[in-house]
Amino acid sequence: MSTLRAYLMRLVLVLMVAVAAWGISQNPPAWLVTAIKRYTEKPPAWPNDYAKAQAQAKAEHKLIFLSFTGSDWCYYCQQFDKYVLDTPVFRDYAAKNLVLVEVDVPQHHSQPAALQAQNEKLVMKYDVHGFPTTILINSDGKELLRTEGYDDASGPKSFIAQIDSTVKRYTPKPAPPAA
Repeated sequence: MSTLRAYLMRLVLVLMVAVAAWGISQNPPAWLVTAIKRYTEKPPAWPNDYAKAQAQAKAEHKLIFLSFTGSDWCYYCQQFDKYVLDTPVFRDYAAKNLVLVEVDVPQHHSQPAALQAQNEKLVMKYDVHGFPTTILINSDGKELLRTEGYDDASGPKSFIAQIDSTVKRYTPKPAPPAA
């Protein structure tokens, strides 16, 4: 009798969980919808126009963050993007502190000729030999900090901590207003 009772109790519990899950799926709470969207939607593509980024960095008094990647062939680049650069934590930090530029060097898909030429020039200028590589530069193109590779034990907060002292030290200060 007790085995049957235990079985029925488990069955009732499973049915209650199923009904609750079905109810949430029909009318999920707003906080759940926001959380799901934040962590499942693909973030917008990174800008890739270097000249535009330089102008924006000067106007907004920010540093430029160059992300050298092989988006369609480099496993570690894809992991770095997924677990660091495309996270809400890094995106929020970057929006406040950096101008982002993706320098993609694909092997399996083509790019417009002007973009390909720009990216090849940047790879040569900054002497990039491995991917992923990130470089913080000022609006004049002077290299301030370089990171190479991806350590899968570090997340976005660790990476931000790694670059933040350079960002704080070298971010240009706006000119004081004329009297």
